[in-house]
Parts: sequence; C-alpha cells; structure tokens
Amino acid sequence: IGKNTSLSDQMVDMIQRKAPYAQYNHQDVKLDGKLLNDRFAESVKSRESAKELLQCIQKQPYLVNPNSPLESGIFKLMKFKSKMYGVFEKDEQLLWLRWITSLAPQSNPQNHLAHRKLPRAALAAAKEMNDDSSMKTALQYLKPNVCPSHSFTPIDSSDGTVASVLNEGVDAIMNALSNSSSLREEFLNAVHSEGAMGSSWDQVIPGLGQKGSTIADNWCAAKNATGPRLSRLGFWLPNDDGLSKYVMQLRKNLPEHVEQKESVTGLRREIENDSVLKLLITRMVEEAKKIRPIDACSESVSELLKFLDHLITTSPSFNESGLVGCPINAILDTSMATRHGYSLFRYPPFNKHMKEILNEWGRFLQTDESKYTLGTEPGGWFSPEALKAWDQDDFVIPKSGFNSWNDFFTRNLRGGVRPIADGEDVVVSAADSTKFSLQKNVGLDSKFWIKSEPYALRYIFGPRLLEHAKKFEGGDVYQAFLNAYSYHRWHAPFGGKVVCMEKVEGLYYSESESSGIDFAGPDLSQGYIAHCAARGVILIEAPPPVGLYAVIPIGMAEISGIVWAKNLQVDCQVQKGQELGNFSFGGSTHCVIFRKGVIAEWFDYGEKMVKMGQPLARVISEGSHNGNGNSHCPFKK
Repeated sequence: IGKNTSLSDQMVDMIQRKAPYAQYNHQDVKLDGKLLNDRFAESVKSRESAKELLQCIQKQPYLVNPNSPLESGIFKLMKFKSKMYGVFEKDEQLLWLRWITSLAPQSNPQNHLAHRKLPRAALAAAKEMNDDSSMKTALQYLKPNVCPSHSFTPIDSSDGTVASVLNEGVDAIMNALSNSSSLREEFLNAVHSEGAMGSSWDQVIPGLGQKGSTIADNWCAAKNATGPRLSRLGFWLPNDDGLSKYVMQLRKNLPEHVEQKESVTGLRREIENDSVLKLLITRMVEEAKKIRPIDACSESVSELLKFLDHLITTSPSFNESGLVGCPINAILDTSMATRHGYSLFRYPPFNKHMKEILNEWGRFLQTDESKYTLGTEPGGWFSPEALKAWDQDDFVIPKSGFNSWNDFFTRNLRGGVRPIADGEDVVVSAADSTKFSLQKNVGLDSKFWIKSEPYALRYIFGPRLLEHAKKFEGGDVYQAFLNAYSYHRWHAPFGGKVVCMEKVEGLYYSESESSGIDFAGPDLSQGYIAHCAARGVILIEAPPPVGLYAVIPIGMAEISGIVWAKNLQVDCQVQKGQELGNFSFGGSTHCVIFRKGVIAEWFDYGEKMVKMGQPLARVISEGSHNGNGNSHCPFKK
C-alpha cells in the first residue's frame, strides 16, 4: 500500500483487486438499489465505478460505523463462518479499520487512529469485535413485536432446551446462548427453519438494515470463533503463511521434466478431449490466482498437473511450524472455493480421474518406499520435534518398524490406553475426534448445501439405503472430525448386531458455496460433504431402547479410503468400543446417527477432543420420555 496515497484511494485500489472475483459471489444482494455483483463488474473496468461503490458502502450504517469503528458490520461479515471470512488479508482488514476511523468527525477522539500506523493490538481488537448490541436489538424487536406471548419458537415441546431458553428475558437468552455451543447450533437450526420462528427471523430489523437471521448467524459465529483459528481443523493444513511457504518450496523442488504417472496422464488427456473440463479447470486456476498470491496456488493447469504427478510418489513429512498433512488439498486449497472450482469438483469425469490419482497415491503409501519420512531426522515422524506432537506411548510401535507410511498412519493403540466407559445406557465416542455439529429432529430432506447445513438423511445414506434412512427421521446426528496427529480408527459407540455395511461413492474435494471462501476447505463444509463425499455406512441393531443406529465414516480429502475391520461382516455381533474400521490416509470426519427419542442427553465437551471410548451421550431408559437435552461432560479430564 503506497504511503502517499489517501485512505480512500487505497480502498478503491483494494476494491479493484477484489472485484474480478467478487462480481460472481453476491447473488441477489443489492446496494442502493443495484445488484452488488453488477457494481463489482463495473469496478473491474472503471476506477470511477469503484469510487462510486466505495461511496455506497460508506452510506450504509449497518456496514460502516465511524463513531465505533470496531463495531462496524463489515468486520462482523469477516468473522469465522460469516460470508466474507477469509476474503481480506490482515493488512486489508487494517486498511478497512483505518478508513472507517477516518470518516469520524474530527472531534471524535478515535479519529487520530486513521493517521498513524495502528499497533497489532488494534487488529486483534478488530477480530474480537462485539456483536452483542446488534443481537440484543434483534431480540428486543422480535420478542415483543412478533411473539408477544413468549411463544418464541415452534420447536417440539419435548425439547426442553432452546424452547425454554427463548421464553426467558433477552439478557437471559443471550447469556445462555453465549455459554453453550450446542444451544447455539439448535438456535440457528430454528432460525433457519421453515416454521414460524424462521419467518420471524427472516425480517429486516429496523435500524440495523439486516435480517434477523443474518445478525444471529454473525453473532453465533463470533461466539464460535474463540480459540485457535478453526479454518485449520484437526491440523491437516498449516496457517496461511505456512501454506504459502509449502507451495513455494514445492515449486522450487519440482523437476522440470518428469514422466507423468498413468493416472495424471489420464487426466491430462481428458482435459484435452473434454471441452467442458478444459473450460472449468482453466477458469478455476485463473480465478484462484486472483484471490490469492501466486505463492499459494498453481500458476497454470500444466503446473497443477506437475504438482499432482510429483505428490503421488511422496509421503507427508512432519513440519513443526506448519504441518501439511494433506499435500494435494494444499495445492487445491484456494481453487476449490472459486466459482468454476465448485463446478469442477462436482463434474463426474474430473471426479473419476481424481479418484484414480488418489488410488495411485494410496498404492504408493502402502509400499516400503513410502517409509522415508518415518525416520528420526528433521522432518521425520520419529524426530524429537515430531514426538512432542503425537503421543508415542499410546501406540503399538513394531520393533521392526512400520511396513509403510499408511501402516504408520493407521497405527494401533496399546491395550488399555482408551478405556471404554461403563454403563448400559452410555454411548461412547467412536473415534478420537472433536465435535463439528450436533443436530436434532433431523429430516429426510433438506437444503443441506445452505449455510446452516441442515442434515438430509436421504442423501447421507444414499439411494440404496433409503428405507433405512426413513427410520432415522426426527433423530439426532452427531458429527466430529479427526486430528492429523491422533488415532485414525473408528469403533462401535454401542454394542449390537451389524445389519448393513455399505460403501457410498462420492465426490473428492468438493465444498459448499455457502461456506464462503474456506482457505482450508472442506473444513467448513463438513455438514455438506456428509451428503456427497465418499463414505461408508454401518448399521447396527442394538438392544432396546436404542435399536437401529448408524456410524458414517466420511472422507474429507486426499485418499480417505474406508477400510472395514477384519472379521467385520453383516450379522456379526460387536461390543461397545470394538473396532469397525479405519481411514486410509487423508482428512476424515464421521457421523453417528440415532433414531428419534433414543438419546436422553449429549455430553458437551466444548471444543475439546473426545477420545475413543469416552462417554458421548446417555440413552433413555426403557419406557421413559426423552428430554433430548445436553449436559456437561461427566469427566473432569
């Protein structure tokens, strides 16, 4: 950013840099009566149009608040899971802050901030902006004007959580939602429902210029954004700086001439012969370069193919400053979230070739040659630095070493390190994992691709298992993701008889547009990929009152192959905590699904990892009514 140009000029420059991509991303949103996409399209061609757009933004009080710059709505849109999360780099966020501050009257004591370099503390403050005022205004408006009888939600009366909370006063509602991530999830599901509550929150709140649902989304997202940046869920990818360093180093080490592997050659030929594929992949690369610097994406389709060809004969190495657990995901990271990337990763011919590429890489990771990163030297998984990241004492380490890299990735636990929680009414965690989502009263059909990602049982189970899917209508879906450093096998949450084992074909690297630009995709699209990624379905018939329940392991990226445990077959009995299978190398998530009325309470661990065998939920007693609520975890550790 030039030192001698005005803040307004710098803002116009930024608008023109963003406009080529922004012109495709705002659907029906209007600004001063004109489609925002059209304003950005004009800004690509004309600096005067970009200036006009900046003036329009300046006039919107819900976006720009010069008297309290850190409370401006534009910053709320940049928060985790909000629509503009990841769009602006740190220096660009700082420019927004300085520009908004400069708009305040000269008497405003904050105005001097616009004319000096702000400390990092100011940027940190921008990330911690308080959304409470907007949320409180929305609640104060909706409660007396829309729901004077305090019947604030049409949620089933048997659900004593959100329904009872929303019958309290505004301050009590905000306090309860602030302190419980599970309540916030239930609340947002109701806000985006098609019932009376959804209609109420779809209104524009006077004085704020935003729909109540948008305000609720942003407020809940801000509450969810505490702690480490979640766009690197499970440590599968490094932060932005680490990712850029990885791509630059990869490019530096890339051989100039290589004989392409069979699977990559197949993709190259398909690109040459399929005009649609050629268009999609070319435009995807072009769009990605406009979003992120050249050091964080492929320069061309040719380079992308070279990256793929190189990576499928490499094994992931340990990196203390920024683990790249999913190398192919790393080079596709920005591309996946482009307009043409969304289409490309759903295009069947491309998906077919990606599967072949990943299978070829998977075969390499099963070979003796793949063990080269399992040494004690820097970058090795048994180096002193790496052993601080994963607990060697938890695992069986063969005296002769692991047979392959994937043998190491799927390493077994030592006996006794994951005790299985006692109790005939206790459901245990199926894997070492951290909760992504918990949804109740799940429907057979829904728009699973929208921002709140409501689960749709029909598509999770797939067409062959539709009749089974119907049995879970109104039930609970719990989804959690695994950690790159931890244990990668999954187990039975409850005992019973296996009645079905099915592998469902799906997409690789596809993510949802509603998640916005996810620079660690598909992290924020886990609900979406539960419906369309490659996955497995295991149905187990447990004794009453549990009955039929499902375990759904889901591949997130890379190979993510579903491998059933030895001797696991239909009609066999499994005990609670017994191994069901494992993921071949790659990011992974999973769902556990119970029928309506089965779960009495889910234990809330917050954002802590729940180890396999720890109590996850409590089922109802036979003949009892289900409160279907939430409880704090009974374990202190």
